[in-house]
Amino acid sequence: MRFLDPAFLFGLLAIGIPVALHLLFRRRVPVLDFPLMRLIERAERSRQPRKRLNRVLLLIARSLILALLALALSRMVLGPGRSVDAAGPVAAVFVVDDSMSTRAAAPDGRPVFEHLREQALELLRLLPDGSEAAVLLASDPAAGEAAGLGETAAARAALEESEPGLRHLSLAEALQAGVRMLSTAPLDDRRVVLVSDLARHGFERLELEAGEGAPPRLDLLVPPALGGVNRSVSGLEAESLPDGRLAVTARVSAWNGAAPELGAELRVGPAGGERRLAGRARLTPGGGAAIERRFEVADPGGGFGVAELSLEPDLLPEDDRREAPGFVARRLRVLVVDGDPQNLSFGSETFYLERALAPGVGLDFQTEFVTVPELRPEDFAEHDVVLLCNVPELSEERSAALTQAVREGLGLIVALGDRVSQAVYNGRLAEALPATLGAPLSRSPAAGVAALDWGLELPRVGVRTLFGLVPDAGASVPGRLLGGEPLIVEDGLGEGRVVLLATTLDRDWTDLPISPHYLPLLHELVDRVASRRQGSVLEPVTVGAVADLSTLRLGEGARVRRPDGSTRAVPADGRYSGTARPGVYLVESGEEAVAAFAVVTDPAESDLARLSPDELGGLVREALNLAATGGGEGGPAGGRPVWPQLLGLLVGMTAVESWLSRRAA
Repeated sequence: MRFLDPAFLFGLLAIGIPVALHLLFRRRVPVLDFPLMRLIERAERSRQPRKRLNRVLLLIARSLILALLALALSRMVLGPGRSVDAAGPVAAVFVVDDSMSTRAAAPDGRPVFEHLREQALELLRLLPDGSEAAVLLASDPAAGEAAGLGETAAARAALEESEPGLRHLSLAEALQAGVRMLSTAPLDDRRVVLVSDLARHGFERLELEAGEGAPPRLDLLVPPALGGVNRSVSGLEAESLPDGRLAVTARVSAWNGAAPELGAELRVGPAGGERRLAGRARLTPGGGAAIERRFEVADPGGGFGVAELSLEPDLLPEDDRREAPGFVARRLRVLVVDGDPQNLSFGSETFYLERALAPGVGLDFQTEFVTVPELRPEDFAEHDVVLLCNVPELSEERSAALTQAVREGLGLIVALGDRVSQAVYNGRLAEALPATLGAPLSRSPAAGVAALDWGLELPRVGVRTLFGLVPDAGASVPGRLLGGEPLIVEDGLGEGRVVLLATTLDRDWTDLPISPHYLPLLHELVDRVASRRQGSVLEPVTVGAVADLSTLRLGEGARVRRPDGSTRAVPADGRYSGTARPGVYLVESGEEAVAAFAVVTDPAESDLARLSPDELGGLVREALNLAATGGGEGGPAGGRPVWPQLLGLLVGMTAVESWLSRRAA
């Protein structure tokens, strides 16, 4: 005899309630002293034995009602049943579902996984002497298959150590591994024991191949029932707004029925720092649908921030919280030096740049325009990027200050033109520039531009004049004319980067400013040289999945900082697999965090809808021709469930109690 929910056996203590009530409220017949009442007294005495019997029967009936209720709720199972009813030793492979959904709480508050593990351990104990067993975890069936079938003591130890994880898992691979193991088992009685909550999402794409010999039998353990509706944070995104705030969009879903109104809290803060309460909401998600709520919150501190949404705990607390990274960037400070100012703005060297860099156009930079006489040496240290436009020459002091600023991290873009002094650029600025200037070259008709190595194409751009450039050793040439002449040369100097453009950024030598490629090229130029780059927020990955970091420009020693503060090096191929814990992960290169991504639980695990044993048996028979038993026809360890009969007796005993109550009145 076993009980699937033994906690309800405490209800047997309630048997004492009717006993106490009968003792406290026993009806006492008053003594009648009047002579004329002797006839009534004699009649009352004649009825006492029958009333006493009725009261005893009523007490027994009420005690049985409470006992039957406790036994029915505890789901009583009698006998070992078919699963251990074997003529000899058994070869059993326990396929254990350790996915996140098995963490859901049963009515007694314990995880479903604990109930299933207890049933599996009991079944393992009941196996006949000489049996062999193995445990295959759905999260790592290869390890169990490598260990092979062995003594039941080893399988028992593996079961006792098993714990549910946070991954979304399919049971197809583990079932297939179990069939392979049993196909070579020396024992005739071969069984696959499925230890699962029978959630539908675990049996998608169930395509199995039969092993050698007769197929094994599939025994199912019955998971305890679930009560209530599961809610989850199924999506969370944080987006930077132009004014420095974060826009956070949250999606909350209800599974297995509509959920009552629930509370949600949003907290934000810098990555790795303390998070403050930023908003509260009351949400009512519909069954099987998601409800969205948008929050706009203040700057969490600049750089990478983290938004965290949490719900009131329910059946599955692991999906009631989710984090998402966002990046709040400081606007780049760009200094543009106009080397050919004109009285008429249309003729100025920076006429097109002023319009391209104006607020609201699309290049969100903090831009300042100066002429050469207005330029101060200390201006270089106060900006992120300096753009020299057809500047004829710089003094020794300015040239030295510019070179030093580049070494310390300043980004420099140099656009040439007809006022540029070849001797000065190849002299005072030679250390800062990535190429040596030759004589200007003319092209008639205008020469086209080949696709840039940066991924940009300039099919409508023609260049009429450009300086001949001789790139330095180690410098890269990401852009050339169709004839092969270098158009853009790039190189680093200390902590900074320099890009040299062989032509102008106005219409004197090229029609680039009137092409649709002007803004994208300017954005790429500034982004290439800015030492403080815009942080990248990558797409979230689910627990256990691989994060692809190969698209990031990372230096040597790049590492990933995990939610617990520990770090792990980024693999050479950029495929990072250490994603076992949900949260926000930072990708660091040098001392700077350059990217962030969130590891989240798979929304599929939040759907706790189950297959019935008959449905699962049909799937398995169709996929593998296994003889499915247990489940709806047998309890844990294949025993015979008797709680349906107990419920029937409970209904009958309730009717008897009602009749006895009227008789005893």
